[in-house]
Amino acid sequence: MFYIVGLGNPGEQYQDTPHNIGWMILDLLQKKHNIDFDDFSFDRMRKADISQGVIGECGVTLIKPQTFMNESGKSLKDINDIDIDKVIVVYDDIDLPFGVVKIARNRGSGGHNGIKSIEEVLNGRNFIRIRIGVCPTDWFGNPRKPKGNNAVQNYLVKRKMSRKYTGQLADIADRSDTYIQRIIAEGYTSAVSKQK
Repeated sequence: MFYIVGLGNPGEQYQDTPHNIGWMILDLLQKKHNIDFDDFSFDRMRKADISQGVIGECGVTLIKPQTFMNESGKSLKDINDIDIDKVIVVYDDIDLPFGVVKIARNRGSGGHNGIKSIEEVLNGRNFIRIRIGVCPTDWFGNPRKPKGNNAVQNYLVKRKMSRKYTGQLADIADRSDTYIQRIIAEGYTSAVSKQK
């Protein structure tokens, strides 16, 4: 069983903000594989919306924690050390240009509170990450990280994504899905070697 966790914040004010891109990608993955997956429903024990299904021939649980970002790990409190390498976390990364998708493992949180929470609950960093770049870019695709007091925080949680960015979500979800399928079928090392 693989556990694919998409990070986000509950509440209408956070919908369509860059910090919720993990939820958006999981919604698109569930729709893409909808024949093989249940609808999302709230699981009280996990405090998360859950959808279960199959990718390839492997059982998969999609998890969207319904706690705030800094308590995301609570949705994984029943995962033991044996299963930590079956956890794939999809989340926003302000250090990557918008739309870039990278696979990583066993790295620091980069200041991301959702990742910090998961590290604490799982007692380690050895889970797989799908980092979705959300840093705004100029017309040439160069990253332009917000500057000034609270500028990054305000961009991540207070500004809705523009059409320029929401128009890329389907492609980001497709690339994420390709990586996830490779991880499940071939393993992390093979998936990393084939990422663009």
